[in-house]
Amino acid sequence: MNFRSSFRERLLHAESTRVQKFFKAALKMQWWIMLAITVMGALFYFFQPLPDTHDQVLRLAELEKEKTFLVTQREKISRRIAWMKDKSTGYLEMMARDHLDWQQEGEVIVQIRK
Repeated sequence: MNFRSSFRERLLHAESTRVQKFFKAALKMQWWIMLAITVMGALFYFFQPLPDTHDQVLRLAELEKEKTFLVTQREKISRRIAWMKDKSTGYLEMMARDHLDWQQEGEVIVQIRK
């Protein structure tokens, strides 16, 4: 009988090196690593901005510009209305005489334009 241990038996009973221990641990954790990679890939895929997002951002910027323009127009119109309602300013008379060239009966208006 052969009492000498074979090469294979000696390797099985020998202490593992650092590299072997690392690979054993990596093999035990391979499913967790694959799951983590899969989850990261899915998150990257699903949380990317949609292709139309850039167009929507540009449209939003245009609408914001239009909104600011309309707000300024509304403020101008509301000031005009306030001037018209205020009798002390004489706004209606000024508009009638200067812009519409109206005059009262028996009145002569001489305008000198540049």
